[in-house]
Amino acid sequence: MPKIAKQLISGQPFALLAISNVHADIKAEIQLGNGTWVLQSVPVMLGEHWAKWIGSMRADRLRNANFVLVNQHRLPQYLNRVIFMLRLGGVLEYDEAELVTGSVTEDGLTVQEMGRLPSFRNTKGYVRNPIDLPRIERAMARTDALCEIEMMVKGGSFLRLMRGINVLKDGLLTEYGQERIHQFVRSLEALILPETGRTRRNFIHRCQTLAVACRLSETVLAESFEMRSDTEHLQDWQRALRAHQPVDRENIALQRTRQMEKLASFAYGRIFDDQNLWPHFTDDSGQSAFWKLTDQQRKALWGTRLDLSTISLVRKYDGRNRAL
Repeated sequence: MPKIAKQLISGQPFALLAISNVHADIKAEIQLGNGTWVLQSVPVMLGEHWAKWIGSMRADRLRNANFVLVNQHRLPQYLNRVIFMLRLGGVLEYDEAELVTGSVTEDGLTVQEMGRLPSFRNTKGYVRNPIDLPRIERAMARTDALCEIEMMVKGGSFLRLMRGINVLKDGLLTEYGQERIHQFVRSLEALILPETGRTRRNFIHRCQTLAVACRLSETVLAESFEMRSDTEHLQDWQRALRAHQPVDRENIALQRTRQMEKLASFAYGRIFDDQNLWPHFTDDSGQSAFWKLTDQQRKALWGTRLDLSTISLVRKYDGRNRAL
């Protein structure tokens, strides 16, 4: 009998997140400190009677799920946020994700509602990395931080930060590279609070508080901002890459997209990880004061920065658009 069968409380609701064909490195059934179970398949306690109700195809997707989270202590939307945080932590390669709610009975788990979640996409040229226990634990901690921030939004705090998070999420859900980089750059603009008429200059300079400051970073940020602007005005995204050889422009455009995807994900992740940063992003006044500090002061407060040079140029791709 699986350990989870002895732990779930009869008569209480449950929420279950099932992700199919995900690249994961989970060796055993694990219960995390917050009560969430991490499983390699949907519990056998989920009886067969529900299969007719949801349909054979959806039932098969649940049976084929190889990464499952089960929780009795949080609302279903908590697990919806967890998958976003897993994606924020890096590439998430999977087919589909289903969110299931129901109740625990003496006979097993009874399904009451089931819905497919929107699929997060990966930028062409990505290198996949597995979901492992440290990544799950970090995603849970970041989900707790997001829930805490959302509570303060009701009081008027973190409004700009939440708009940036929503734009970043839209970018991660979007399939096309040109639209992705547009949203990733916009989500970074939410953090840097650019001055009117100085958005480009502020973007290049202030993002080097989030990323390692160097000549390469300046080039990457300048080209990425121009690509965002060209997308905004319905221009071809390669216009900003005329300094590069024509044969390489598409590959460099995809590299810039992966770089901005990584930088935006890293930056928001840093804020979720470190509550000492929260006062600087609570409102426009706090952000304005933060960006008026000297570079040295800001970098000391921000801490770890991303090295954009670690996101490599890719010229060859496999059938799933991964880097070769």
